[in-house]
Amino acid sequence: IIKVLGETPDLQERFEHNGIQYGMIPNLNDDISLGEFIGLDQLTGNWDAIEQYMSILYRPITVEKAKKYRIEPYNLEIFDFKDLPLDIVISTQVFFWRLGTALLNHIQKSGQNQLKNPIVQKLLEEHSHLDGVGTQQLATSLEETCSVLRKSLTKTFIQPYIISLT
Repeated sequence: IIKVLGETPDLQERFEHNGIQYGMIPNLNDDISLGEFIGLDQLTGNWDAIEQYMSILYRPITVEKAKKYRIEPYNLEIFDFKDLPLDIVISTQVFFWRLGTALLNHIQKSGQNQLKNPIVQKLLEEHSHLDGVGTQQLATSLEETCSVLRKSLTKTFIQPYIISLT
């Protein structure tokens, strides 16, 4: 069990399941629709809806050329992923957990760097009496919020993985 818990499966952008080639949304930056984003956001961490979650993220490949591919348009269809290998499911959960953690770290570091910027410090000193009162308290609050969100991400993504192994 220790060996299994120590392993992190690589994200599988494509896989074959029941004779059908499935692909992940090819470019999450540009190709994800608002509906897909909302669906993934609402279903994240809901282990009971993992089949629906995976059906949003992975759909049958319609066109394939070299290493690029296109998938079926998003249409709320839920594919039969009941017996999908766990490493595929876990790899997506770990991918989004790492992405969320990296984004939180970036937000926190960016805010801290802005507070160290001499121009920002000068502006804060000049305008704090007008509209910047509490900026330091806000920075502290954001750090605490980031800490809580990190804990939340850990519970959301890692807990189902541990439960599924027992």
